[in-house]
Amino acid sequence: MVTLRPEATAAHSSMGRVIVFAVVIFSPLLDGGTTHLAVMSIRLMILLLFGEFLRRSVINRQLVWPSLPVGIPVLSFLTLAAVSVVFSPYTNQSWQWLMVLSSYALFLYLVVSFVDQWQHIEKLMIVVIVMGIVEAVWALVQGYAWRIERPAGTFFNPNFLAGYLSVSWTILLSLLVWSRVAWRQFGCPHVSNPTITAVIVAGLGILLCALFVTGSRGGVVAMIVGTGVVLALRFGSWRAVAVSAAIVMCVFAVPNPIRERSISEHTVNPASYSRWKMWEGALVQMGDHPFGVGLGLYQYSFPRYAFPVEGEIARYGKTAQTPHNEYLQMGVELGAVTVVVFGGGVAVVGRSLSFLLVQRLTRWQRSLIVGLAGGIVAMLAHAGLDSNLHEPGIAILLVICVGLLFSAASICGQSAIGYRVVPMRSQPLWGMIAVVLLLALGSEIIRLGVAWSYFETGAQHAQRNNSAEAMASLRFAVALDPGKALYHRALSAQYMQTYAQRREPALARAAVAELELAIELNPLDSRLQGLLGALYGQLADSLRTVLLPEQRHKLYMNSLHAYQRAAALAPFVASYRFEQAKLHSLLGNSIRAEECAEEVITLEPNYLPARVLLAALYLEQKRIDEAKAEFQEIVHRQHRYASWPKNSLEEVFLAVDLTPLRIALDQLRVS
Repeated sequence: MVTLRPEATAAHSSMGRVIVFAVVIFSPLLDGGTTHLAVMSIRLMILLLFGEFLRRSVINRQLVWPSLPVGIPVLSFLTLAAVSVVFSPYTNQSWQWLMVLSSYALFLYLVVSFVDQWQHIEKLMIVVIVMGIVEAVWALVQGYAWRIERPAGTFFNPNFLAGYLSVSWTILLSLLVWSRVAWRQFGCPHVSNPTITAVIVAGLGILLCALFVTGSRGGVVAMIVGTGVVLALRFGSWRAVAVSAAIVMCVFAVPNPIRERSISEHTVNPASYSRWKMWEGALVQMGDHPFGVGLGLYQYSFPRYAFPVEGEIARYGKTAQTPHNEYLQMGVELGAVTVVVFGGGVAVVGRSLSFLLVQRLTRWQRSLIVGLAGGIVAMLAHAGLDSNLHEPGIAILLVICVGLLFSAASICGQSAIGYRVVPMRSQPLWGMIAVVLLLALGSEIIRLGVAWSYFETGAQHAQRNNSAEAMASLRFAVALDPGKALYHRALSAQYMQTYAQRREPALARAAVAELELAIELNPLDSRLQGLLGALYGQLADSLRTVLLPEQRHKLYMNSLHAYQRAAALAPFVASYRFEQAKLHSLLGNSIRAEECAEEVITLEPNYLPARVLLAALYLEQKRIDEAKAEFQEIVHRQHRYASWPKNSLEEVFLAVDLTPLRIALDQLRVS
């Protein structure tokens, strides 16, 4: 294996660069690349790019692979992720995230392999700018023509769109400030080509307007940080700070969607529902799990660290699938050492940037490098405030920016970036190895994508009550991806729905078996235990006339144990404890039923079904005054929140029928 200078490497076909362009263009289009069709397509495009790399390597009888200074951090990160998969409580989920991370790492190296000239870098960055402007125009159409309050463009979330726009803004701003101008004083250029400058300024205006229309505070922070980097590298730190401070002042002084949303969010959302609480919970998790909870499993571990939102109908009604901080999430999932490894990778990228900034470059080339630097820093800053790197469109953009930076460093001759060569003397042998490798990887990608497609088809059939078609599609999804708990859960629900129609015991047994298998695959998901508890209870009620008392008692006990396990996994979900209270009451254990009902009220004072149950228990024990007090408390809370806007969960909290309780209390007064 020999290290070569970049100019000694074999030239790659233009087809590889076409695929790179296609990935950049396609990745933001379908909900920012988050749909399963988009994910599968992006993976297949990266695999196609890898196939083109292998094809050229076999033809040239040598595999020429870039040796990047970031290689050790990337390899270390992937190694930690792979170890996490081995010990993960939910292997399927962790394995799929390992595939995602590996595909990004592969794409980084392929970008550096195929982009080996300045004109390639220029064209790719122009594509990023054009995509940003197209997204901005589409967002403005959504906002002003369709009256969408917070337009998201083609992204899943307006915050992610804002993050994408901030990168395009940063690159375009760099082109403006590094253009061929004679600066008399800061901010007053005499431009040699007014037409180009006018086009750039117009593009910046479109991007800025769209960014503000999204109402994304994190996106504005990313834009300000990216702007600060560009201005600091062009004019010096103090001017960059002055301009950034002026932008911040304008954001909060001049009426705009960002300012209005900041004010309304502070009013609508209590102070306790904030990123600070999410970050605090993530730090506690990192302390409790120094080696991580498992790659991709934050959403299942978070419920044990939930926090209350005082002043809301449901104190624990707001949950976050992420901590809105990529660095904390990687620390929770893979351990704190992963954050250090990631930081080391960022430092390596910074060294390559430092190398480029001292090279003899044209103004145009320097503007590209500074724009890349600002875009990278903007995305990393946004990652500290949101989960933007979970959006494939943003992650691909970060990989592109880092890859182009390394490509530029390689073109300029940075000694740390070379190429390693593996001889491939036997073309048939290596060609066969390449084909087998590509087929294996492609089969895995397609298997997962087709399985999801069948799952979605089954869900659609289930909504239309086409039981036979739904079960057939879901069974096929399970056969293709047997390790995914979601598919077994959906199949169990379909079995139970069909059982309710046919009353065939085999269907009930199949429903229980599928749900238990889902729990075995993913023991961290409290929802699965809750569904199992509901399923056992439903079976006990539906078979009331056929089962012996001891059989029904066993089913109720199974239901109780399932709800207890669910409450252990999600201790702040009131419904699990309420179901336990009902089951204890049904089984004749009124003391334990009362304790569980009181636990519910302690967690969620507005969970009125628990208060109704508690009042009924008081009546059974002839504790009349306590029952009356509980009844009055229920009435008071119903009146208090009668005019409040409510979501579906809050409706469940407050929707109770007080008629039986009122009648019972009236009868006591008469007697």
